[in-house]
Amino acid sequence: MVIGLTGQSGAGKTTLSEIFKGFGFCVISGDITARNAIDRSERCKKELKNAFGDGVILKNGCINRLDLAYCVFGDKNELIKLNKITHPYILHEVERKVIDLKRDNKNIIIDAAVLFESGMNKLCDYSIFVTAPQDERYERIVKRDKIARNLAYKRIKSQHGDNFYRDRCDLVFECTGGKSAIIEEINNIMNKIGGLSNRHETKS
Repeated sequence: MVIGLTGQSGAGKTTLSEIFKGFGFCVISGDITARNAIDRSERCKKELKNAFGDGVILKNGCINRLDLAYCVFGDKNELIKLNKITHPYILHEVERKVIDLKRDNKNIIIDAAVLFESGMNKLCDYSIFVTAPQDERYERIVKRDKIARNLAYKRIKSQHGDNFYRDRCDLVFECTGGKSAIIEEINNIMNKIGGLSNRHETKS
């Protein structure tokens, strides 16, 4: 089984992924996979350099992520350009990992903010929209990334709204409360997925 977790920054996807590990799932982090896939691909780095300038590549050959973020921050057209370049490389690497884990009969979580934009959703049996109250998301981003609250606000506002995910995902997970409450909700989610599986089998 492959489950995709997606949602806005600070919603709790990483927290949820860690708990799913306790259920025996292997977790593929979209962020970590993206970093590795892009840094290892000279072709991708060349495309980024041509699109955004020499400053996006450091002298050691790695991506200058601060400079790249500055290039696309607040400019949707530039962000679209960036995603068009990087998403195929990221998708290829995630697909390779999924194939390897499936070969070993592993259950898989794909933790990816851009699950649908990148096409990773096509690798999933089910997708879950992870959400939390906006104030909680603000505080998580400020604490995690050590940034000012106004920057956290801008980050959230630059992302898709709830309806984007609700319209596309199979299930919604409210990631709030303590660990025991989250584990209980995961059990509920797994029961729901069992029901979805039965409906899929009935239709086929």
